Amino acid sequence: MKGCTIVPAMMLSLLALVLLGGCGPGEYTPKANEELYGTWVNEKTGLKLVWSPDGSFSDYSLSSTANTPVGGGKWKIRRKWNDSEGNVFYETFATFTFGNWEGSDANGTTLKYLEKVSKSGSVLERNWWFTTSDFPKAIDPKGAYFIYYRAKE
Repeated sequence: MKGCTIVPAMMLSLLALVLLGGCGPGEYTPKANEELYGTWVNEKTGLKLVWSPDGSFSDYSLSSTANTPVGGGKWKIRRKWNDSEGNVFYETFATFTFGNWEGSDANGTTLKYLEKVSKSGSVLERNWWFTTSDFPKAIDPKGAYFIYYRAKE
């Protein structure tokens, strides 16, 4: 008789674990005033980046027609947090719907970014990569690194 109750109890416990596992934190829902939103530029590299609240982004080259993006698409925030100094970090995914890199079509390419907006909101640092590895915990200026400054509007 004991054997008959152990199996259903084990199955019920396993089902509870599976159901509870699905109740973890979901994808981050962006707010109307995310620190990441806006126009970011780097005059030295000639790059401009626009993050929009509607979930779109555009990349520009300052050396070409400034009003025509060279690439862009859709983005989503996976996670957001603040460090002890008041800087804001984002883990984001960006999927290109148009643009190219060195003559190759970027359409459908997804990049992962770790982004850091300074406490003052004036500096954006980011690392990016294609790999499936998890996000790093800190910005690495020796990696695929870019720095931007909030554009004056």
